[in-house]
Amino acid sequence: MLTDFKIPKLYDADGSLDSRWYVFYSYKSPDDGKFKLFKIFISSKIYTKSGRRDEGHRIIKEYKKKLSEGWNPFQSSERQYSNLIACLNEMVDVKLRILRKRTSYTYRHVVNAFIRYLASKKMKGTMVSDFTKLHAQEYLDSLKRDAGYSNRSYNNHLATLKMFFSMLIKREYIIINPFISFEPLQIEQAEIVAYTNDELSYIAKSLPRFNYRLWLVAQFVYYCFLRPQEIVRMRYGDVDLNRHIIVLSGRQTKNKQTQMVDIPDPLLEQLKKIEWMPAHYFMFSKKLEPGVVEVAQTRIDGAWDEYRRAANLDANKTIYAMKHTGAGRLVDAGVDMRSIQLQMRHHSLEQTQQYLDRFRRRPNVALRSTFPVFGE
Repeated sequence: MLTDFKIPKLYDADGSLDSRWYVFYSYKSPDDGKFKLFKIFISSKIYTKSGRRDEGHRIIKEYKKKLSEGWNPFQSSERQYSNLIACLNEMVDVKLRILRKRTSYTYRHVVNAFIRYLASKKMKGTMVSDFTKLHAQEYLDSLKRDAGYSNRSYNNHLATLKMFFSMLIKREYIIINPFISFEPLQIEQAEIVAYTNDELSYIAKSLPRFNYRLWLVAQFVYYCFLRPQEIVRMRYGDVDLNRHIIVLSGRQTKNKQTQMVDIPDPLLEQLKKIEWMPAHYFMFSKKLEPGVVEVAQTRIDGAWDEYRRAANLDANKTIYAMKHTGAGRLVDAGVDMRSIQLQMRHHSLEQTQQYLDRFRRRPNVALRSTFPVFGE
């Protein structure tokens, strides 16, 4: 099959480290139709043959991908004529270098779905400057009409594509973001799900026997309002039993800011009973045991789902419902809002108030049982 390029190869100077190594490929010139040679030099600061070969193979893989997806070295100086798919893949690659694995997966999923749509519409060869607001509207309509996306998924795709096309503007590929004028769809506020007192009592008795490590995880969610992804990133050195605090670094938290939470006394007593490991160990690694390997939060989700089925709990009662349960019990105990805000790490009292207002929509058993009788 004829192509406009010849696949990249490595020039290794016959193994000499005194000469420059490079990856080379050829691309057909749009002016005269002849192939022009391009070189990507490998850093001479790599002092071993194996190191230079590894770098060469990395470059070959990168350029094979770019070329097969329509990237054109002649158009790189006239960016508006660049291939749309190649540009988006380039922006994803930029993001992959700075994002966490889970976030990177989400972005790649959105872009891949968009690329599949372009292919279905025979638009794989579309130049980045030719993709208009009308095209963007048609794609967004297809998410609801053809793919059946929820409003939340629709909004995630919209926000991600807005971001990537904004990156293209900053890099002078385009002038106008075709997605910028579209507003997110309204999302119904998620219901707050919490465990009843009877359920919580049953869990406290049965979970330690079923999976003690999962029991510890549940308490971190209940007492400290930690997210599962924060828990799997937590190391022993983050927990200070003397000061009764947990310090969450920016690599752990959702907003990438260092934060701190208190360790309530009941959890502190539990933590004093466990074997303490070196500071660099993750508290919950493989099988939720201590270890040096960071695992995905799905390990927690999977373990909880196994327990939930064994305990015959409702499917919507996730381990994260422990957070809502703990918050609700603090409210019922009369703890002041400022203390709850700090423990929940909300950015403002208003955010905490909104959360508590949602929580109060649940049936209030205490109110029903103590309300004074009319006329007495």
